[in-house]
Amino acid sequence: MTLNKLYLDDVFHNSIDCQILLLMYRKGKINLHELILKLAISEASLYRHIQHINRVLREFKITIRHGQLVGPELQIRYFYYQLFTKVLPLEIQPNILHNQYIEHLESYFAYQFNTVATQRIKLWITISQQRQLTINQFDQQLPSAINELSRDNILFERINDYYLQLFARTPNASVDFETKALFAMLLSTSVFNSYATVVQKFADIYQHNQTELSQLLAAFNQVIRRELLLQPEQWPFNFSKLLFDALVKPYLFNGELTTFNPPAAAYYRQFYFTTELQTLVAKVLVQLKQSACPQLRLLVATNNAYFQHCLLLILNEFQGQQQREITIGLATDFTDIFEHLLISKLQRQLHDQWLINITMYQPGHDYDLVITNQTLPIIAAGQRVYQLTQLGTKRDIHNIEEIINYIGYK
Repeated sequence: MTLNKLYLDDVFHNSIDCQILLLMYRKGKINLHELILKLAISEASLYRHIQHINRVLREFKITIRHGQLVGPELQIRYFYYQLFTKVLPLEIQPNILHNQYIEHLESYFAYQFNTVATQRIKLWITISQQRQLTINQFDQQLPSAINELSRDNILFERINDYYLQLFARTPNASVDFETKALFAMLLSTSVFNSYATVVQKFADIYQHNQTELSQLLAAFNQVIRRELLLQPEQWPFNFSKLLFDALVKPYLFNGELTTFNPPAAAYYRQFYFTTELQTLVAKVLVQLKQSACPQLRLLVATNNAYFQHCLLLILNEFQGQQQREITIGLATDFTDIFEHLLISKLQRQLHDQWLINITMYQPGHDYDLVITNQTLPIIAAGQRVYQLTQLGTKRDIHNIEEIINYIGYK
């Protein structure tokens, strides 16, 4: 039984495994005899279920021992976050402090979180507070990477200040852990989009501080740039943000509940990703594992399936963005049938090279090309116009294709 099998199990919501995890979430620690009574199973059956769950939890570097989850507290919370996000939605009760905290962050960052991002932040805080209520002592050890990223970082300092203001009842000994754990969550779960000023500000900070993450990302980007044959001007910031998101999660946390199992992966490869893209991603992964940066080699080798999935999605989207959209205005006195035939012919002929958007011509709109069989009374200065021969011939289609290729490559 693998993590993928657990994630994709149709009966997971009603399984004994799920009930055990939920009871431990709600109580923190539960007597094994109490578990047997609540679940109405034998002691031998309970131990089999715990062994199965532990095989799954091994990826998260945690385990069930003596009726509770044991391991780094950060990893336990991350596991529950993954569980409640991807598998078993947790109903989050309204909480005015949660709302105020998010409002403070939005005000400082000059950014409004969307509904999904807001729910992610509330879920993390909810899990954190539940753990504080149910566990007397937990392992507050943090990865050195989180301490490094929060050091000399004005963004973390403000996150910390707001937390102290609103969650004053948090024990002083736990505040540092709580705020750094939340900071790690904000970095690794894509709650900010690439257009947020705070994202660029954070990038400037961690690069200026010469963190290990900045070095990893530089090595990561170098391989991508080399394999895609990209020039600096072809590297938009939103592409950097996508790569950062892919890299930072396995850098800060262990474990992933959304990896496809083999049948699902094969389905997506067959119907969503071209053979050329899959070949490119395979080459990129090979180069990443041979990187001059040892930390990057280890990270990719340890999370090979995760990076394969991420890179397929990211490079597929990036290649789509690289296709320039060509806008064409159609201004003819043809019948609807002839116009649809012409549009269909042009789109079939040119869809491999460009994204073709053909609409009926409207004066005042900006087009890359206007196709017509008549003299237009009003047309913008410098507007490219192609005059069709009668209903349009093969020669016309060829000429239009030449013009569009000229526009696209210009």
